[in-house]
Amino acid sequence: MNRKALFPLLMVILATAATGICAPKRAFTLDDLYALKSVGDPHISPDGRHIVFTATTYDLTAGKADSNLYLVHPDGSDLRQLTWDPAADRHPRWSPDGKTILFVSTRKDGPQVWLLPADGGEARQLTHWPTGVADPEWSPDGRRILFAAEVFPECGADADCNKKIEDAMKKGPLRAHMADRLLYRHWTAY
Repeated sequence: MNRKALFPLLMVILATAATGICAPKRAFTLDDLYALKSVGDPHISPDGRHIVFTATTYDLTAGKADSNLYLVHPDGSDLRQLTWDPAADRHPRWSPDGKTILFVSTRKDGPQVWLLPADGGEARQLTHWPTGVADPEWSPDGRRILFAAEVFPECGADADCNKKIEDAMKKGPLRAHMADRLLYRHWTAY
């Protein structure tokens, strides 16, 4: 099955499960929209036997969303939920050997990289970057992980320096930071 056909298939599976295929005809409401799971970020395992993806549920009353990881076979069978934490779990990526799934979670210390055994088990936190991380990817040999992180210009990749400024901003009366030298500028963003 090609990747273009994969996303609509996952949406149909989850939408059918959430709304029921035999429901009587009626107008689609805002409550119906919030009852649907939003499916995204599908990735096929290196051996092609599984697909990991995110599914997000919404709570209209509380104004909150919960995103978890799921695993399914390419034919749509054996759908399993992998994570259950109320924090946002997103951006799943298979290790090159297919044994581990890395993902970003806000469980502890803001968005950090977590690792989950593909055959089941508990997730463990890998990164502890003070300002959080985004978009992690495995190196081709699976020995390293690349990620993006916001840093203060005067600190660069010095985690202690970034933590010191981050903590000072959280404790101070203002939530601002002035930088007179920036790393780069593209149009109006630094």
